[in-house]
Amino acid sequence: MSSIRRKKTVLGYAGVYYLYMNMLKARTPRSVWIKNWMSDKTKFGHLPLLQELRTNNPEDFINYLSIDGTTFDHLLSLIGPLIQKEDTVMRECIPPEQRLLATLTYTRILILQN
Repeated sequence: MSSIRRKKTVLGYAGVYYLYMNMLKARTPRSVWIKNWMSDKTKFGHLPLLQELRTNNPEDFINYLSIDGTTFDHLLSLIGPLIQKEDTVMRECIPPEQRLLATLTYTRILILQN
């Protein structure tokens, strides 16, 4: 067996051994499923910003979503029941307001790109 082939074989066995040892390590159980700062969506989400813009700066709200507050409410009343999901044991569902906000933001980005 040549020297280069022997080195490749040894490296291959070392790699397999490394992967095998990593698989044998016991995985530590999670202490929490979600970080505390991430679970507080009332402070760090888009909805507080949206509500702030809507009440204090209606022009910025229109610039942010390309629609005014009454149109947003009308769209939400039309499609809100259709996009509403239920909470599960693992997590809370995304509210219809956030779903509509994400859709409008994504649509606006696509329109601006073209």
